[in-house]
Amino acid sequence: MLLRIFFLLFFFLSPFLSLARYQVCSITINSSDEIETFQEFLSSKDFDFVELLPALENPQKGYNSHWFNEACRKERHCDILVISGHFGGTFFGESGYTLPTELMEEQSCNETCSGILSQVKEIFLFGCNTLASKSKDRRTYEEYLQVLLDDGMARNVAERVVAARYSSLEAPFYERMNFIFSGSHTVYGFNELSPLGPHIRNPLKKYFRSINEKFGSYANYLDSESYKREENIELFRHLPRNVFTLNQARISLSHEDEEQKIFFENKCLLYDKNISFSSRMQALENIFHSGKSGSAFFAIDHFLSNNKKDIQEGIGRGVFRSIRTNESLAKEFISYEKDLNPLPFVRMIFYSLLDKFQWKDPFDLFVQKKLTLLDIIKPADQEAYSSVLTLLEQKQIVPGELYVSKEDLSKDYVNGLWSLLIFEKLRVIAPDWQKDILKHCETESINKKIGMCYQALNTLAHIWPEAKTIDTLEDLLNSSDEGVLYYSLRALGQTSASGYETHRKIADFLFSNSATLRKEAIEVLGFLKTPYEDVQSDLTSLLLQASDELSKELFWSLKQINITGGEAQKHLLKYIERPDLKSEFFIETFRIFENSNYFSDSTLYYFYEILERREKKHLELLFAVIETLSKNTNIKDIGIHYRFLAFKEEKDLGIKKKALESMLNLKWLHPEIQLSFLKYFEDSDSKVRQLAFQVLRNVENLQDSTLKKITELSSKSKELKSLL
Repeated sequence: MLLRIFFLLFFFLSPFLSLARYQVCSITINSSDEIETFQEFLSSKDFDFVELLPALENPQKGYNSHWFNEACRKERHCDILVISGHFGGTFFGESGYTLPTELMEEQSCNETCSGILSQVKEIFLFGCNTLASKSKDRRTYEEYLQVLLDDGMARNVAERVVAARYSSLEAPFYERMNFIFSGSHTVYGFNELSPLGPHIRNPLKKYFRSINEKFGSYANYLDSESYKREENIELFRHLPRNVFTLNQARISLSHEDEEQKIFFENKCLLYDKNISFSSRMQALENIFHSGKSGSAFFAIDHFLSNNKKDIQEGIGRGVFRSIRTNESLAKEFISYEKDLNPLPFVRMIFYSLLDKFQWKDPFDLFVQKKLTLLDIIKPADQEAYSSVLTLLEQKQIVPGELYVSKEDLSKDYVNGLWSLLIFEKLRVIAPDWQKDILKHCETESINKKIGMCYQALNTLAHIWPEAKTIDTLEDLLNSSDEGVLYYSLRALGQTSASGYETHRKIADFLFSNSATLRKEAIEVLGFLKTPYEDVQSDLTSLLLQASDELSKELFWSLKQINITGGEAQKHLLKYIERPDLKSEFFIETFRIFENSNYFSDSTLYYFYEILERREKKHLELLFAVIETLSKNTNIKDIGIHYRFLAFKEEKDLGIKKKALESMLNLKWLHPEIQLSFLKYFEDSDSKVRQLAFQVLRNVENLQDSTLKKITELSSKSKELKSLL
């Protein structure tokens, strides 16, 4: 019976069961010629083939960075791994997918991808420089950089690849691959240029034919003693250097250099968030003392940039200081600069690290960073703009730190779109460029390229327009083009324009039919903290009919302004009494009053009335008035403080307590009221007495007579004594 069940199971499951002894994994990022040749000559009887790259035609950017991690999680075991693609520190190609060396290093560090990386019999890396050393080849830095740029690689990434290939920074690719695939038997790759896929197909065919003739099949070759002990002579015989002008490199990973192994273990620790931060800092120190700090250059930068807080808070401060004060370590690290002249983007990262370790005079460093940044932005093209965005994202530079004069760049630099965008993002301090930037908005230019005028004005909004520029911006407010009006308003918002005529012109847009212009005018007047009463009145009048969305915009602006105008204050008080007013807007209105250093007579009278009536149906308003008057240190009106004192006679205990709670921010209490305020200490409710004490404790102008009386009272009251 059991035998019958076994045969039935075998019959039904046999199509799904593979009897192949070996599995070939492929990552076909560019050419498929290589893996197709493997499939042609490796028998399906002995070999199963699996493509690790997902079958998506247009991989999304976010997913592109995760596909390899997902492949590792499937715990697949590969006997042969075939990776094909262009290589420049990262495998890339027509598929749209990428495979960065750093990602493979991370997986190797975490030991979470052993089936693909560390237990493989043969690994074929079909791509240029996959096993390159630091030795010079036929190309210069600049030539190799241009090749990478022509392949579509961003300049900031391309420079890192060139630095890793030729300079003292980063370990050579063959060492990195040696670490990534440690535990695997053999890695094949290229020390220079590799042939394109179609050109390598025939040599591979000859190689497989010779193996089959010699061993009967490729499976037999993998089982043989020759595979285990000898160099693969057949492969090198059919891929000759003199034909393809390349070097094939074979590394036996069973004989790792001990120092190299320790170096990569320490590099792994920098990324390991599962260990203590002090252990990671110790790994950093080990790397510096190993003499290989340059080989971990980008890893060190990544580690320090992402752990500023832990270093500043002292967790790793001791180790950091030990590295920083070590002159020999500083001298060694500074020596790497000589290789970086053609690579301005990498130089910026280098100077950032020197700054972190304080290994160079701050002024000299600032000059070097400025010169390097000028090298990056001089081309004024999309590539330069992308590099600037990356530098800002990685916080290698700070917006507003660069001062650029006309002597630093060509006179026509700001004629193009990319230069305007670069100035905008860097917030370049460039006063003598502003006249040239505004030329894009002259009548002749503006009719031809209105978009350039928009960008010119938007750039000015980010680089602090000077006084002469303000006049031109005011003139542009007479334009009939809404875009010009919008960007002119925006630029004015970043100025110190204080003239009444300017503010009045801006205020006229508060009643524009364009919601966009109206919103911008509201914001600009807030930025300028307009002091003019009629402008303030126009702003506050909008509240009376405003939607919720417009109210929020108005509140932001009004809270930046010291509302002193009587009409403006009347509008605010009228707004408060709207029956449909939301609680959040009620509170926001009183925050506007808190910023005012002057109240009109009508406003004070309104507050008097609220404090006098103490109507239970308007308690929220009552307590808001008390809190606002308490927070405003400019209020020194004895009438207000008399009304604060009057709450001691309030019969409703809840109102009395809440009133005192609302006074807790009181910093100034009229001297004539202070002694009378002590009568709160006679209240029968202990909470009232405690709150009264807390109010007085925060008052900063207590008179000597008041302090003397408090001391006298405390000698008779244990409760007051304990509070003191």
